[in-house]
Amino acid sequence: MQILLYCPSPQAKDTIVPVLEFFASRYRSMNHSQTVEDLSGILSKWKHVKDNNGQADGWYAKKQHDLDYIEIHVKKSNVLLRFPYYLDSINNKMIILIGYDKIDGHKSGGKEDRKVKKNRLLAQSYYDDYHKDHSKEVELPEYINNLMK
Repeated sequence: MQILLYCPSPQAKDTIVPVLEFFASRYRSMNHSQTVEDLSGILSKWKHVKDNNGQADGWYAKKQHDLDYIEIHVKKSNVLLRFPYYLDSINNKMIILIGYDKIDGHKSGGKEDRKVKKNRLLAQSYYDDYHKDHSKEVELPEYINNLMK
C-alpha cells in the first residue's frame, strides 16, 4: 500500500498540500532534532496503519463520523494529532487528507469543539472531493520518505 497526500490541485506549482501546511505550522518554532524526532514518530504510526491495510486497529487507526483517522497521542502533553485519510483499497493507496491537533480529554462545547468540528468538516469535504477525482494526490516529499525508512 502506498501513502500519498491529498492535494486540491496537484498541477498548480503554488498549491498548498494541507498535511505539509500543518507540519510547517506545527514545527516552525522547534529545533531541527526535535522536529525530526517528532516527524519520525508520526511517520512510524502512518507506516503501522499502512502495514495493517488501513483498517481500524484500536491503536492508531480509528473510525469516527464515517472517516478513518490516524490518531497519535503526543508524549508529555495532552494533545492528540489527527490525520483523517481516504482508503483506496482497489488501487492500494492510503491518502492522508489533512492534519490537525486537538486537546485530549477536553470537555464538550466551546472553542475546542468548534475547531475540531471545523477540521472534521474540512476533512469530509476533502474526502468527498478526492472520491470524485482520484488525481488529487501527490507523493510524499523526499525528506518524509527518507524519515519513513
